[in-house]
Amino acid sequence: MDKIELLLKELGNKVPKSVGLKLDEYYDLCDRLEVAEEELKENPTEENQSKFNENTEYVNSLNLKIVESLTNLVKQKKEKEVEASAPAPASAPTSEVKPDEKPKEEKKGVSIFGIALGVVLLVGTAGAYNYFSKK
Repeated sequence: MDKIELLLKELGNKVPKSVGLKLDEYYDLCDRLEVAEEELKENPTEENQSKFNENTEYVNSLNLKIVESLTNLVKQKKEKEVEASAPAPASAPTSEVKPDEKPKEEKKGVSIFGIALGVVLLVGTAGAYNYFSKK
C-alpha cells in the first residue's frame, strides 16, 4: 500500500478512470480484509481462516496489478517530460568553411529562361484569346 501511495504522489493523484476504479475496489477490499482479520481473531475457525486467506490472496494480486498500472503511468509521464524538455533537432546540418575558401553564394534572381518562358506563355495566351474571341 505504501508503494501505491508513493506512485500516486508522483502522478499528483491524477489517474485514469479505470485505474481509479481499481483503487476504489482495492481500498474497499482492504477494509473487508481488516474485518475478516478481526473475525478470525474472535472466532478462529477453518472457515474464517479460509475466507481470510482468499481475501488476502485477492488483495495481493489486485495490489500487484495496480502497482504495475501506476508504474507504467509514471514511466509515460517521465517520457513526456523528457520529450518536452529535449531540444529540437537541427533542421539543416551546418558546413564548415575553410578560411581560404569563400562560401558559395546562392543564386538569387530571375533566370533568362524563366523570363523567356513567361513571355512566350503570355503572348500565346493573348493570341489564343484574340483568335477565339473573333469567331
